[in-house]
Amino acid sequence: MKRLNVEFTPAIRRLDIQTHHVVSTSVVGKYKSAFRGRGLEFESYREYVPELDDASMIDWKASLRANKELVKEYVEERNINVFFLVDTSSSMMYGTTKLLKSEYAANVAMSLSYAILQAGDSVGFGLFSEKVFLFKKPAHDMRQFFSFGHSLIKADNYGGKYNLSGALHFLEGFLPRKSVLIIISDFIGVHDKWEKSLGVAGKMYDLVGIMIRDPADEEFPESDKEVVLEDPYSQKQLVLNPDKIREDYRREANKFKANVRSAFTKARGGMIVLRSDEPYITAIQSFFRKRNIRYR
Repeated sequence: MKRLNVEFTPAIRRLDIQTHHVVSTSVVGKYKSAFRGRGLEFESYREYVPELDDASMIDWKASLRANKELVKEYVEERNINVFFLVDTSSSMMYGTTKLLKSEYAANVAMSLSYAILQAGDSVGFGLFSEKVFLFKKPAHDMRQFFSFGHSLIKADNYGGKYNLSGALHFLEGFLPRKSVLIIISDFIGVHDKWEKSLGVAGKMYDLVGIMIRDPADEEFPESDKEVVLEDPYSQKQLVLNPDKIREDYRREANKFKANVRSAFTKARGGMIVLRSDEPYITAIQSFFRKRNIRYR
């Protein structure tokens, strides 16, 4: 059975090296374009360049004092609060590829948190199953990156039932409004009232869902024998013939994805679906690009 690497220092070092490798300046740039800062603040003056600048940009008062034409330069004021809410329930400990869903999710979360810190914003995180059992408020500090990584690779932090509604309600007590809330989960185990909780969160936060899927979540694996399925939460088992349920399984899997996406759309949030056997950077870049176009 696969397990998360609990040798903290080597595992964090691998995550750090991998994150440096995949998070290029283009990812940071696309993130900054997709999630705008609070505004622009004056940084300095520079000399006017006719080929590049519009004449209306000239600051005439400063130009008269300096005896040359000057324009103001501005920098974007950042420090957005970004909070990662990561699912560590039992279903995330499943995987038919080289990575469990939890391991794949950890790589996604660490890559994104690194890019966000590089962009000048703050990162916070919470892990949840039946409840939020570990959390840190947003901070702009690379120590936050390593603390997040330690939490994600610790095997003892995984397992248990799933309660997204409870986790969202918990955040209302301390996460500042207008924060960016990124939920990383397979969303297996959501109950009937979860859309209402998501809708409330959508009014308070800039909402992004990242759905992690294993290939077996999409298609029932090929088999010429009967198989035993077990519910990760109740441990109830069911024996069935794969050939008889394959089409129904595919249809229900697609319906489930569509329902989760619809819930995020209704909550005015964005949604990314990632498969644990596929690279994630291109899909995330595409999401950032589309979001930037949408909010121009």
